[in-house]
Amino acid sequence: MRLGLERYDREIREYRCVLLKQERLDDGMTPVQEIEVRFRAKPQTVYMLWRTNADDVKRALFIDDGQNLTDDGRKQARVEPAGSLVRLLVKDIYMPIDGPEARQASRRTIEECGFRATFALLEKYNALAAERGVLDFKYSGTGVVDGRPTFVIVRTLPHGGADDIYPDARMVMHLDQEWLLPVAVYSYADPAEKELLGSYVFTKVELNPGFDAAAFGF
Repeated sequence: MRLGLERYDREIREYRCVLLKQERLDDGMTPVQEIEVRFRAKPQTVYMLWRTNADDVKRALFIDDGQNLTDDGRKQARVEPAGSLVRLLVKDIYMPIDGPEARQASRRTIEECGFRATFALLEKYNALAAERGVLDFKYSGTGVVDGRPTFVIVRTLPHGGADDIYPDARMVMHLDQEWLLPVAVYSYADPAEKELLGSYVFTKVELNPGFDAAAFGF
């Protein structure tokens, strides 16, 4: 994991991929959403375009440049609502990325999407669990994601429900064997992996594709 993070920070400037996302929200399990993701490191820019099963949002653009802020300093994303009727009334809006609407639509904010953010979330909760003496984090073999071989890492935590300090009871992560990037994360509410909380699978990954400015045009 450390080598993967070091390699990412040293070599990855931008990437494009197709994210297959499914999550358990307050109103139940969502269908699998297929989302094209374009990412640039400096400034951190995340552009998400829904290909299938868009719920409230058709596309969203987040640029962490210190400018897209609410009056009280909260980060915002530019969002195009889904649904033809809604789009007749409003073309796009700015929405706080950590606001109640965003949290109801996804377990993760747009800022938490992508490889670097996945490493950061992993480090955050691993450090918390290690400090409390409850971290169970180990290598579990090999797998395959999108036709590419992976190393499988499993973490088990004393997760106590939706309001717990830990995000899940069991996390299964696939690291691409060549890139050492987290190309799939499966989060479960129970150690037996019977209740899925979230599935995030990165497919069709292109590293450093050489975006032009139009790639992030809204």
